[in-house]
Formats: sequence, C-alpha cells, structure tokens
Amino acid sequence: MDLSLVFQVLFTVVFVLGVVLALYCVFTIHKNPHINQTEKLVWLLLALALPIFGPIAWISKMRMEKKYAQQDATQPAEHAHPAN
Repeated sequence: MDLSLVFQVLFTVVFVLGVVLALYCVFTIHKNPHINQTEKLVWLLLALALPIFGPIAWISKMRMEKKYAQQDATQPAEHAHPAN
C-alpha cells in the first residue's frame, strides 16, 4: 500500500472529524442557557480556531458541568440560614 494514500486517508478522517466536532460545538454552545453571550463567543472562537482541541475542551467542560450538576442534585440541600 502506498504511504501517501495512507496519509491522505488519515488526513481526510482527521479533517472530517474536526469539522463534525466543530459543528457539534457550535450548536451546543449556541443552545447552552447557562453561559452568557461573551462566554459563548469565546467558546465559539476557541472551537473554530482550534478544530480538534477546542471542541474537546468544550465537550470536557460540558461533561464536568453535567457531573457536578448531578452531584448537587443528589446531595441534600443545606440550609443557608438556620432557625434561631
């Protein structure tokens, strides 16, 4: 098998993966109600400027937020102002 063909296929797969990840991030960043417009703009620029690493960072952030939200939901609520 020709080595240049292997590199072409590998490059194509990485390119398509980067485009798919970037599009996924654009939609999920836009639909996220928990961040303000400035943060959305920063995340969009990061996801589009760094085609592989930006989306991976966004997906990691989303997973961590979901994990923390689930932990907060399962923990009992503490009272901020105890009765006197």
